[in-house]
This record gives sequence, C-alpha cells and structure tokens, in this order.
Amino acid sequence: MNKPKSTVFERLGEWFLKESGKKFVFGSAVAASISIAAVNILPHTFLLNQFRDVVRLYKNGFTVPVPSQIEERFDRTLNLLEIPDKEQKQFKPFMVYGFDIFSAGTFSSKYGVIVGIPISFSYSDGGVIDKNAIRINEQSVPWELEEGKLLLKSLTLSEKAQIYAMAREIELRKTAKYFIDTFGAVASFIAAYGIGNHLNTKLNLFARPRAVRLTLYTLKIDGETW
Repeated sequence: MNKPKSTVFERLGEWFLKESGKKFVFGSAVAASISIAAVNILPHTFLLNQFRDVVRLYKNGFTVPVPSQIEERFDRTLNLLEIPDKEQKQFKPFMVYGFDIFSAGTFSSKYGVIVGIPISFSYSDGGVIDKNAIRINEQSVPWELEEGKLLLKSLTLSEKAQIYAMAREIELRKTAKYFIDTFGAVASFIAAYGIGNHLNTKLNLFARPRAVRLTLYTLKIDGETW
C-alpha cells in the first residue's frame, strides 16, 4: 500500500525538527529580540519626531498649535519642578489627538521628551467646548442627559489638575521606566524562548507528537502573560 503524501505543513514541521530547522528558529529568535528592542527604542529616540506626527492633533490637514495659555502653563510646570533652564529645552509640548495626556522619549537622550497636551486642556468652561466635534462610537453625545452633563464636566480640568498631569508626565520621563520597559520586553521574550528550548531538550519533546509540544508552548505563553 502506498504511503499517503505528507502535506506541506507536515514537511515543514519535520524540517523544524532537523538541525537546520533548529538553527533557523534560533536565528529567528535573535532577530525577534532585536526587533522588540527596536520597537521600544526607536519611537522614543531616533523616530521621536515621526512618532509625534502620528499621534498629534490635526485640523483640516494642519497641525494644531499649542495655545499660548497652555504653553505658559507648561513652562510654569517646569519651573515648579525646579528643572534648570538649560534642561527645560529637553521638554517639548504639542497638541495630541484624544483627551488623554501623552508623553514619549526620555530625558537621558539627546532627542529629549515630547508631552502631548489634549485639546480639553484649553477648555476654560463648558461654554467654549465644541460639542459637535465630540462623538462616541460615531454618535453625537446627548448633552442634555445626566450622562452628557457628567462627561462635559469631566472634560474641564482645573489649572492645578492640568499642571499636575503635565508634571506627572515630565517626572515619568526622567525616571528609568523607559529602560526598564525595554529590558523587560526583551528579557521576557528571551526567557520564553530559553525555557521552551530547555524543556524540549530535557523532556525530549522533539520525539513526541506535535500536539504535545504545542500544548506545552501554550501553557508556557499563558504563564509568561500572567
């Protein structure tokens, strides 16, 4: 009786069990580690300006400038944090899309830090808010309802609240969080690959059915996630 031909996936699975396949997986793991590091590093350093262009606020195709009162408030925040004048140039505000404050970059880099200010920081009271421009799930907001009134109230922050939010982002970018996040992402991937490779060798999983290995990999990934 003729043996049925193996499928492409079966042949590929068999190739991964060979020495050449294992070397390919190792090389892919190295490339993935470098890619993870690059994804964490580039947007906060070399591609910081391009990153800002992606998340910044536009109107009619043009960037929205930072209102003078917000810029003055940002400068006051830097002074309250007692950041020297020479170092204040490292922090650059811009208007960001959405209603959440944003920051990127690191104080330890020559590229500096960008702090995204939401348009809601320019709302001095409920009367100056462009309600027609605010939509939820592409639906207009029923401002006359209690929920709409609460949303309107939440969009208006006091000056002290705005200064606190900006100060938090500035101080965050002065910490080692950027380096910790980068190292953690790369280390987690390397650990996952290392543990998987160790278990494959120690338990001789390469000789077991593919379903056993896939089940173990799934459990390992779930453990890494948790």
